[in-house]
Amino acid sequence: MNPDAKTYLDQILAKNPDSLTEPERIFLRARRGYLKSSQLEEYKSVLEAEEPNRELAEPDGYDGQPPTYLSTKDLKAKAEGLGIDIKGKNRQEIEDLIKAEEIK
Repeated sequence: MNPDAKTYLDQILAKNPDSLTEPERIFLRARRGYLKSSQLEEYKSVLEAEEPNRELAEPDGYDGQPPTYLSTKDLKAKAEGLGIDIKGKNRQEIEDLIKAEEIK
């Protein structure tokens, strides 16, 4: 599994099964082969659920792919390229500043 998909899977597995969004549920079902037996048991209700009509379940603009995650190094480079001062900022703050800058 590529590092971005692994990161996304880990984020999903940190959540309560009942709180997963439909795109997360679809992603998890597609990668059930990577789960440990304890995870298969914990997420059994999600994994065994009938997959809904994807056309109805996906939000507008969703392309069926997990979000793309940049490495911290690439994220910092992107921020610096946009002229954002990242000194003393954590990853979430940098991501928020990039989003705000891209909206402008």
